[in-house]
Amino acid sequence: MADYQYPNRIRAYTAFLIYRDAMRPYIAAALETEFGEDWIHETILPSFILDPMNSYDERIYELDRGTDPHLLIESSEIPLLIGGKYRTLFPHVRDEAIGWMLDVREFSDVLFEYDYRQGDCGPETADMIASRCILILDECGLFDAAEGIRQLSKTTSGALGVQRASRLGAGSSHSVALRNDGTIACWGNNRYGQCDAPLGRFTAVSAGGGYNIGLRDDGSITCWGFNKWGQCNAPDGKFIAISAGSKHSIGLRSDGTIECWGDNRYYGQCDAPLGQFTAISAGDMYSIAIRSDGTIACWGNNRYSQGNAPLGQFVAVSAAGIHSIGLRNDGSIVCWGDDRYDQCDAPLGKFIAISAGAMHNIALRNDGAIVCWGDNDSGKCNVPSGQFVAISTGFHHNIALRNDGAIVCWGDNDYGKCEAPRYNFLQERSFFSRIFGR
Repeated sequence: MADYQYPNRIRAYTAFLIYRDAMRPYIAAALETEFGEDWIHETILPSFILDPMNSYDERIYELDRGTDPHLLIESSEIPLLIGGKYRTLFPHVRDEAIGWMLDVREFSDVLFEYDYRQGDCGPETADMIASRCILILDECGLFDAAEGIRQLSKTTSGALGVQRASRLGAGSSHSVALRNDGTIACWGNNRYGQCDAPLGRFTAVSAGGGYNIGLRDDGSITCWGFNKWGQCNAPDGKFIAISAGSKHSIGLRSDGTIECWGDNRYYGQCDAPLGQFTAISAGDMYSIAIRSDGTIACWGNNRYSQGNAPLGQFVAVSAAGIHSIGLRNDGSIVCWGDDRYDQCDAPLGKFIAISAGAMHNIALRNDGAIVCWGDNDSGKCNVPSGQFVAISTGFHHNIALRNDGAIVCWGDNDYGKCEAPRYNFLQERSFFSRIFGR
């Protein structure tokens, strides 16, 4: 259950999503008032506002498959619709606010330069995008959305939405990855249909014990595979992060609250605490989350002290079977719980991503190198050389995304779970530019 941590870019990304998701229905309501049911054909389908990445045929296809019409409004079209031909439909929006919308487009272009191979953007870029989004939302009377960005800006961890960027998932005996077009690739054991990936575009994936979770680009959750305990019975609503455990699942809603579903026997691993959180991880019969103040909350099985979280502020966590690891906001790693294979003897240095397996861990250094420690059965701690941009560990194998776009797997290869497809997962637009709809 790995998370890729670029705090400034993630904060800007999340602010942009809040802005986009609030502005879409705001614009659609005005268009529907003016044009009735024909507003889609009057304003959204005409070719003069189409982005090159979204053809007329693609939008017609999305309409035919039942996509909510307001989701067809691209983020890049927001200033074009409000400040262009349909300016009279938004008389209370000042020209200055149109300029802010154009600013957001310009600043987001800068953000897109920082893909997985280049690292984080600066805090000034994140601040500029967040502040402009707040100004626009206040101008349009969308005060709840504006407050959501303000609260995001107050968090010190910068981890809100971090799991939304999770491109890889290593499960019990299978693997899953997010292609650069938002579709899902699965390989390995398919006994329960866990490799029968659903169609559509996704922004995150997570692999568990014989099943997977996918976060669609509209914020809804799709699960597939083994469902004996209801771990695939995802709740409705919009989410910003997901995590698949052995037999239970966790989702982080857009308001920062946690939803759990699946097996809840014996330990209450689905009895999520109240409050607002920024990151989540589901393990084997227990769960971990990071509160909005950066501290850690654990619930469920604590037989091996895997729920005795250390004090301090964290930006990422990962739950395993009977041990846990956390990434502090200074880039150092802390481990707690069972240590029979030295899996809690964390390496020194600065890291940007972590992932906990059954009895071992992997972490990604800030220079792109991978470090592994703990049980080395099947060679799962024999890390490959090179520079990487994302990681995930399963029960007995690992997968990582190299900076040239290739996926590398190592460890136990039963069911072919280490035989990754040959595909350049970074060749086209970066993951973040695709999600921004540019």
